[in-house]
Amino acid sequence: MFISVGPSGFTIAGIISMGQVLPSCVPDDFMGDGQLAAQISKILANWVGIWLWGLALWFFFVSVGAHASPATRRKMDFAMTWYSFIFPNTALTTATFAVAKALNNNHAINVVGCVLTIGLILTWFFVVFMQIRAVVTRQILWPQKQEDRDEGGFKETPQHGQTRGDRRRERVVIELDNEEPYEGQHAPAPTPFMRTPFASNMNLPEQMQQAQQAQIQERLNKGLSRRRTDLLLP
Repeated sequence: MFISVGPSGFTIAGIISMGQVLPSCVPDDFMGDGQLAAQISKILANWVGIWLWGLALWFFFVSVGAHASPATRRKMDFAMTWYSFIFPNTALTTATFAVAKALNNNHAINVVGCVLTIGLILTWFFVVFMQIRAVVTRQILWPQKQEDRDEGGFKETPQHGQTRGDRRRERVVIELDNEEPYEGQHAPAPTPFMRTPFASNMNLPEQMQQAQQAQIQERLNKGLSRRRTDLLLP
C-alpha cells in the first residue's frame, strides 16, 4: 500500500524544485512581466506542493495502519514486495525536505525529514535481513514458493505437498518392505511393526491404526472395571 505514497512524493519534489528555479530562468518578457510571472508561479508551486505533501502523509499513515494488524499478529511472510516499504517512502522524504526549503528552511519540517531518513535506513537493514532469512528458510527463491508456484517447469513428485512426518513414514514402510523375513529356528515374538512370517501383511499405517484402536479399547476396559469396582464398594 505504500506505493500510493510515491506518486505524490515525487510530484511534490518536482513541482517545488521547478518553482524555485523559475525566477532565474524565465525571460524578462515571459507572460508580460517575466519576474512577476515567475514569482507567482513559484508561490503556486509551493502551495500545490504543500497540499500534495499533506495527501502523501495521509496515504503514509493509512498504509502504516493497514499493516499494523497483520504485523502484530505475525501473519506477514516475506515477499519481494516488502521493498515497497522503502522506495515510495524515499519520495516522501525528498518531498519533506523540498517543502521545508520552500518555507524558508522550516526547522520543524527539516526535523521530520531527518526522522524519515533514519527510519528509511533502519527499514533498509530490516528488509535485507528478512530477505536473507527468507532465502535460508526457503520461503523465496525455491521451487513452488511464492512467485514461482505458478511458473511451471518443475517436475511433480509424490513428495510435493507432504509433510516431513509423512515422508518419514513412507521411508520406514519402504525399508520394512525391503527386509527379508526372519527364518531362524527361534523366531522373536512378533510386533505390530515387524515384517516376519508371524506378522500380518498389512501396511504400516493400517497396523498403526489397529494398535491405536487396541490401546483405546484397553483404556475403556480399564475404566469400566474401575466403575464396577466402585459400585461393589459399600
